[in-house]
Amino acid sequence: MKIKKMNVYLNEDVAEEYDKYYLTPQGISVDAIEKQIIKQLIQDVPAGTILELGCGTGHWTQFFCENGFQVTATDASEEMLKIARAKNIHKAIFQKADAGSLPFPDNSFSTIVAITMLEFVDDIEAVLNEIDRVLIPGGVLILGCLNINSELGKIKNNDDVFRHARFFSPEEIEKMFLCFGIVKMHSGIYYSPTFELLDGTDKQNEVNPAFIGVIVHKNKNMEISVEISYYALQGDYNTPVEEFLGTISKNKEITVESGIMSTLISGEYSKVMELLSQSIKPLMEKYPSVFTLKIANACKTCKK
Repeated sequence: MKIKKMNVYLNEDVAEEYDKYYLTPQGISVDAIEKQIIKQLIQDVPAGTILELGCGTGHWTQFFCENGFQVTATDASEEMLKIARAKNIHKAIFQKADAGSLPFPDNSFSTIVAITMLEFVDDIEAVLNEIDRVLIPGGVLILGCLNINSELGKIKNNDDVFRHARFFSPEEIEKMFLCFGIVKMHSGIYYSPTFELLDGTDKQNEVNPAFIGVIVHKNKNMEISVEISYYALQGDYNTPVEEFLGTISKNKEITVESGIMSTLISGEYSKVMELLSQSIKPLMEKYPSVFTLKIANACKTCKK
């Protein structure tokens, strides 16, 4: 199912107000904490050209450039890009682009960053597909996400900007990106119910963080999932199923999930297919049987 949200940052008035928040006392503190989180995530990412999605006014573009990256910065809002270009950020190229239909070839970036961008896109599924397409196997994805379980998330519908956004829980983030690779998160911005910053205090753990930094190292090879159902044509049903499960479960590089009616195995394409070939043929030679297999690209499956 496609999830659609209105990009409020296409509005000229919102674009002009965006940077002003970071000049307020709280904005300065929030900015420092968020940048500390993202800096920890990028410390082992090799310097080079990165793609930034939803660059807005270039606030984060400047941060990434200052940390040694050359940035191809994109945004759907021309109003935001006007402000960004006026900053004359060294080592940054700004380009108007829809994150759901990027004007770049397949496998063209080794690192993609998107800070509080997914919350405002029109079609999350399309954006995930484009990230998957342009990010090279083994590449790095860096995200900054807003937490629906935080105090900010609880009152977001009262805010003129955030009411247009979709915030995410940590569980939703992991589910969205687990198909890309291992998901690691580092969080901060602990607002109290009265919106005091609690970061670094003994009350920090009494609330959920508003900002979630995410790093995902994309799998180097295509991952697939195979749903397998077995039907005995004659004789005992349990014995061949137990033999089959016993065989495939020995392979520690493959994930096996057994259900009542079927078994789901997931892993790198060539390893899964080799395992199936080695496991099914001996069983069919031994028992009259029917196997049905449903094969899907694991990354595409988990985006639905």
